[in-house]
Amino acid sequence: MGDATSLATVGLAVAFHTALWLALGFLIGFPSWWNNVPYYSVTSSITLVMVFVIQHTQARQQAETEAQP
Repeated sequence: MGDATSLATVGLAVAFHTALWLALGFLIGFPSWWNNVPYYSVTSSITLVMVFVIQHTQARQQAETEAQP
């Protein structure tokens, strides 16, 4: 799982799907009871994308450290 989440393409895919979900929500119109959902969804989505970014960065640093003689 760590190897899969460390790929940049996975992080980009998550960011793309999050942006697509938000765009569709705004186009279709969020139900009235979802007044706070866009705010919470955006903050949760940003957190999720940042987890993928951190995982990718750590994997690259680990690979570089292991490659050094």
